[in-house]
Amino acid sequence: MKTKKTNNIRSKGDWDEILAHKLELDKERKKFHKGFPIANKRRIPGVKDEAIAKALMSSLGQISQAAIILNLSPIYLRKRIRENEDLTNLRGEIKEFRLDLAESKLNDKVLEGKWPAVQFLLESQGKGRGYTKRTELSGPEGNSLVFEFSDGAKHDE
Repeated sequence: MKTKKTNNIRSKGDWDEILAHKLELDKERKKFHKGFPIANKRRIPGVKDEAIAKALMSSLGQISQAAIILNLSPIYLRKRIRENEDLTNLRGEIKEFRLDLAESKLNDKVLEGKWPAVQFLLESQGKGRGYTKRTELSGPEGNSLVFEFSDGAKHDE
C-alpha cells in the first residue's frame, strides 16, 4: 500500500477522504489499544512523518490519541510535530476542519429546531443583536447591594 506524503494530503484538501480514513482507523485503533497499558508507551525514533500524519488525521489532531495509535509518548510526538513544519501545518488544518465539522453539526441541530443549539448559537454569535445572558446582582429581597469597605464606611450601589 502506497502512503501519501504530508504535502499531498494538505494540498489536496479532500477532507471527506480524511474523515472516512479517520472512521476506518478508529475501528482499528479500538481493536489495537483495548486495555493498552499506558506504561508501554515508548519513544520510537523511526516513525515516519507519513505515519504521524495518518495518526493525526485519524485522531482529528488530538496528540494523545495519535500517540496511542503510534505507540509513542505524547511528549515525543508533540516535539516531532513542532520540529516539522509540514506536520505542524497539517495539525493546524485538521484542527480547523474539526472546528468546521463541529459548526456544521451545530447548524444541523439549529435547523432541526433543537433549543439548546439555537440558544447557544444566539448567545455566542448573536450578541450584536442583543442575544446575551445577563446576570443581575441584588441584595436581600431585591434591594440594593451594600458594600462595606475596610475603612468601615458603607456605600450603596
